[in-house]
Amino acid sequence: MDLSDAKSLHQVDRILSHGGPGSLSEKIARFITYQELAGPEIEIIAGGGIDLDTVSQIRRATSIREFHVGRAARSSHRIDGAVKAELVSHLSHKLRHIEHEQGVSNV
Repeated sequence: MDLSDAKSLHQVDRILSHGGPGSLSEKIARFITYQELAGPEIEIIAGGGIDLDTVSQIRRATSIREFHVGRAARSSHRIDGAVKAELVSHLSHKLRHIEHEQGVSNV
């Protein structure tokens, strides 16, 4: 199924993607393309092992506002680690700071 097929399914309003293989700049370029193809019906959620630095870079380079942070919010940054409220808070604070810098408030 491609994005145009997903857009015809009214139940689908978000798609989680890691941006594909390659460097972060290649993934960001793909995220931008995905957004162009999916919008406005579907939002892209960036994920796939991303950390705070990656979230910041994606956020600054795209209009993506939703992230699946998984390990970045977990104890010892392990997939099986407990979710740590202080890490979630730190991620949220950082995103709010980026939003403030850009004059947007969607976090």
